[in-house]
Amino acid sequence: MEAFCRKGPTHLHQLHVCLPSSRNKTRLLYSMSLDFAHVLQHIPFMHYLWRHFAEKILNEDLRFVLGHQDRMINGANVASIM
Repeated sequence: MEAFCRKGPTHLHQLHVCLPSSRNKTRLLYSMSLDFAHVLQHIPFMHYLWRHFAEKILNEDLRFVLGHQDRMINGANVASIM
């Protein structure tokens, strides 16, 4: 994995953490960062564009979390599903 992460001059880093908070609830934590295109931070309203992308990614993840939750409720060993 380390060798894969070092390929190429630029990286987009994402961290996804799913934390079950109760039988029917999971908290999803998400973080994204870039180590390129530093000029983007100086463009007005760019954070709205990044938020839009993050929301698209999180909506896709939400489908995964809901499916995972359904399997947990029905007794599946979700630790072995991957």
